[in-house]
Amino acid sequence: MFIIYAIVLQKPFAFSALLTIFASGKTKTAMKTLTIKDVAKEAGVSTTLVSRVMNAPLDKDGTPSCAVNKATAMRILETIRRMGYRPNTAAASLRKKRKKRIGVILPDISNQYFAPMAREFERIARDEGYTVLFGSSSDRAEIIEDLAMTFCYDNADGIILVPGENCGPAVERIVNQRIPLVLAVRDIPEVKNVGKVLSDNEKASEMALDHLESCSFRKIEMLSSTLRISTVIDRERLFVEYMEGKGKKARILHCDYDNPEESVRFIVEDAIRRGTDALYCP
Repeated sequence: MFIIYAIVLQKPFAFSALLTIFASGKTKTAMKTLTIKDVAKEAGVSTTLVSRVMNAPLDKDGTPSCAVNKATAMRILETIRRMGYRPNTAAASLRKKRKKRIGVILPDISNQYFAPMAREFERIARDEGYTVLFGSSSDRAEIIEDLAMTFCYDNADGIILVPGENCGPAVERIVNQRIPLVLAVRDIPEVKNVGKVLSDNEKASEMALDHLESCSFRKIEMLSSTLRISTVIDRERLFVEYMEGKGKKARILHCDYDNPEESVRFIVEDAIRRGTDALYCP
């Protein structure tokens, strides 16, 4: 007998903690906020020129269409990009009526794991009087940053983010703009001063592997992913620790994140040929 065992232990009620975090103010950060003055000083120009360039439409060649020297305008844009500056709309938002909006950024809102999560976010938020703005990031840092800034411009009260691979610097820039932020499901350990609601990977792994052992599956291997996110890395480590604790060799198989169907089919067929009787897919 051959079995593929997948476990999802993220409990819906845990998402209510996200709104609690926003309400408590625990998403505030002590990081210095970039201002237009910082950009102007770095670029060696006045704040008036920076504002003029930022508010100007772009020509077909990507240069601002405004009464600023082309070379100077491009230097200002490069400085803005390098510093990760975005206009801070917090003060303007306080002057307006609060719209009680929360932005939610998921890797893929149509994914069978994240779709129920999105519904639960929306249900809990609606019960608290919030409207939810959704966006799919495809696990790309630049999309995460763009969506976060879009939600900020739309006066969202905060953002719930399931981060992707290598998006730490982008998330740091979001935090640097003092946008209230909560990381959900996946962690970015180096990002501090934000709220976090995470899965208990240690307990989940132990429960799943104990279950397979209790069902008399002895040759257990792990089917993981090439995507390097915190949950995958943690569960791989925990799988190795569990198997070595049982005196067994830990074998981890990696499916191609960009081409999962074909690679999973090959991995499963090969595992069966080798006599594997269970694949653990966290």
